[in-house]
Amino acid sequence: MAPVSADVFCRSCGGPITAGGHSCVLREIKNPGVAMLLSFLIPGAGQLYNGEVGKGILVLLTCWLLIPYIYGIIDAWRTAQRINRYGY
Repeated sequence: MAPVSADVFCRSCGGPITAGGHSCVLREIKNPGVAMLLSFLIPGAGQLYNGEVGKGILVLLTCWLLIPYIYGIIDAWRTAQRINRYGY
């Protein structure tokens, strides 16, 4: 179906609303600050919060090295932002 008009879009997903209506799936919003704080306090917890279990376990197992610990904190922040912006 064609959009009703060019300026009628869903506030949740940004998709056009058609004459037949519109249905979208609301996704969970991740807070980048919470993800970063969790990863700072418990290495890998920010990745778990973002739904990346494998990456969280890897960060936890290698956190005794400084570089994976810092990477985990930054990655948790950036991943939460990406999830909010693009949905993945």
